[in-house]
Amino acid sequence: MALQSVAEQQDGKQTLVSGRAIFGSIPAVSGSLYQVLPDVPAHYVVMEAGNLANSIAHLAQEAVSGGSGMDTNTAYLIEFAANAIQALMESIEHVGRPS
Repeated sequence: MALQSVAEQQDGKQTLVSGRAIFGSIPAVSGSLYQVLPDVPAHYVVMEAGNLANSIAHLAQEAVSGGSGMDTNTAYLIEFAANAIQALMESIEHVGRPS
């Protein structure tokens, strides 16, 4: 996918947009459950990744400072959010590279 094919015109300027990225691997079906959709303006993708990262940091800080550890549900949500962040950032990194 060429960079020109994933740029949109906005107010006469080209805006970087996301490519497609998948996450939530399900080995039993050789596929993934979730995807980052293509053609989302990159600033929204980066903003969402930042929001998820801040949430993870908050949960981790609470687990450390609270001394109670972390329950399995919280650990699962942190892993899910980390995988989503990775897919969001990969959708931007792969823009301009052949798929």
